[in-house]
Amino acid sequence: ESIDGFTVRSGWERGSIYAGLLGGKNPIGSSHQQIDAGCFVYHNHGKLWFTDLGTDSYTLPGGYFGKNNLFRRNAEGNNTLLLTSLPHGQALENNSPLTEWKSSEAASYAIIDTTAAYGDKAVKTTRGMLLTADRKTWVLRDEAEFKEAEDACWVANFESANIKCEIAEDG
Repeated sequence: ESIDGFTVRSGWERGSIYAGLLGGKNPIGSSHQQIDAGCFVYHNHGKLWFTDLGTDSYTLPGGYFGKNNLFRRNAEGNNTLLLTSLPHGQALENNSPLTEWKSSEAASYAIIDTTAAYGDKAVKTTRGMLLTADRKTWVLRDEAEFKEAEDACWVANFESANIKCEIAEDG
């Protein structure tokens, strides 16, 4: 309920591209919600390139309300564009709806309107993804217009055989 999402894949065989984009409501008043407007995942050739860190965990060091879990819930833990001027990177209680999508032999794409995720600082922001017609190229694109100059960043979470995303005990 209240989740807008879009997934695409280049095929069903092992090694295909798989990607997903998430929008919808971020009702932070609920204890298990995450600040993740525009979150995405991307798999290619059997590798998980960008990942979602997953759901909250009661077993992380420091307990449920420890800094480890807060990282997962904030924008930094969710592959989103975030503003350093906002305490959590994105505005709380926002709604980022899926506004456009299409899937055909020509291409597959989706656009999430993330404007509300940046509160009164944004004029218009969107995040879109495209799987091209050749089914070999995937594109993620942010378009952002803010009322004033803003410091923005994007934290990517990924895992590989050599690099793991781990959160230290002190957060």
